[in-house]
Amino acid sequence: MIKLIENEFTKIFKKKSIWIVGILIILFIVGLNVISKIVSERSTDFLYYSEDYVQYLKEDLEKLDAKDPSDYAQYIETKTNLDVAQLCLKYDEQWQNSIIEKYIKSTITEYNQYYYSIEEKSQDDIQKEKELKEQYDEQIAKLDAKDWRYFAEKEKAEKEKEIRNIEEQLNNTVSNTEKDQLNMIIEQRKVELQAVDWRLDKDIPYGNNHLSNQIENYVSSKIYLITVQFDENEYLDKQNRQSYIEEAELAKYDIENLENTQKKDSAKGILEDVFSNYELLIIVVIVMIAGVMVSEEFNKGTIKLLLVRPYSRNKILLAKFVTSMLMILVTVVFIIGVQFITGGIVYGFDSYGIPVSAYDFNNETVVTMNVFVYLIIITLTKIPIYILIATLSFALSTLCNNSPVAIALPLLGYMGSSMINMLAVQYELNWLKFFVTPNWDLTQYLFGKLPMFENSTLLFSIVVCLIYMVIMLIPTFIVFKKKNIKNI
Repeated sequence: MIKLIENEFTKIFKKKSIWIVGILIILFIVGLNVISKIVSERSTDFLYYSEDYVQYLKEDLEKLDAKDPSDYAQYIETKTNLDVAQLCLKYDEQWQNSIIEKYIKSTITEYNQYYYSIEEKSQDDIQKEKELKEQYDEQIAKLDAKDWRYFAEKEKAEKEKEIRNIEEQLNNTVSNTEKDQLNMIIEQRKVELQAVDWRLDKDIPYGNNHLSNQIENYVSSKIYLITVQFDENEYLDKQNRQSYIEEAELAKYDIENLENTQKKDSAKGILEDVFSNYELLIIVVIVMIAGVMVSEEFNKGTIKLLLVRPYSRNKILLAKFVTSMLMILVTVVFIIGVQFITGGIVYGFDSYGIPVSAYDFNNETVVTMNVFVYLIIITLTKIPIYILIATLSFALSTLCNNSPVAIALPLLGYMGSSMINMLAVQYELNWLKFFVTPNWDLTQYLFGKLPMFENSTLLFSIVVCLIYMVIMLIPTFIVFKKKNIKNI
């Protein structure tokens, strides 16, 4: 048996097509890493506005008259957008653009409303205009000094004041419906206040940096959980709620520990998602090997030379099948290895020391692990997909003696599997839980997550996969054993 397997490996690696595919995979992985690096660097330097946009606003503004009541609202909006765009172009850091949009824009809007007022200005209006100008000048001075903490302190004071006002309003409210609404708003503001406290305590500036983005992710996820009413009797609602809890808790972990476990634009981040990024490549290699393993022997007539050897047909076919299965591991290890080296060269190897984090719903806590331990876990839970695709390709190769069919049908089946799973969930087609595609991805059971179908279990999915595998293999061995090779 071992000699037969060695012989099959020799045949595989003598094929030029395998080496060509290997080179193409390397080029694809290198290209993906380089492009990802370029995109991540550009996103860090991203600015909101351009000179062309400024010119467009200037031309638009010239067509409007601030003193015309019908143009007034449009004039103020356009003038504000122009002021904001010009101000953003003055600064070269993304966080400053973010602050301008988030805080200074409202000051500019209000100032323009007083400055271009079509009504006669009162003394109070003049005083308010002066105060707004002073406020604007102070904000610009802080931007010039790159003092982001000034804006965080302002935001914190505003949130605290808003919470106090709502709490006073709550004390004077008798309607239970209004109380529930006010309590919800208070919870939302407390989440936003927590975000500002993290910025100040952990020294996390505004802008397009990982921890700042995690703060935004935490706020949006928590507010969604507070705002949306989930129906605990609806399985889809429970799954949706779970995904938001996971996102919030993982973001919170990175913020509180000043970690980058969720950062994807790094060597570790891309390696962590190796199956998401390269799964189609793995499938293509698998079906290219398994889909010609037997049919090629018949088409070339070399099957006669194989069958005259002192081995039973079952042993010969089993050796070919085992080789197909081993090539799955070879392919996975090869792609992981290429990504590890390429990612390290492009991004640097330092990030491989950062752990992978996952939220464990069983213990309601974040767990961390080495990236390679994580990859072993994911490989074990993904392997049923590759085994079943390879088995189908191998079976078709044996039953039909047609390599194109043995390659094309499994590829189409894999690409259509996501559509089948989506329809099964969307239309609650519970009978599809007995089909193979909703069961072959065992990652759905990791860390206490809710699986695709309610009441499905890991054991159930494994049994379903085994049944389909046996169904494909039994006729394959029977047909191969009875095949007539006299006319080949």
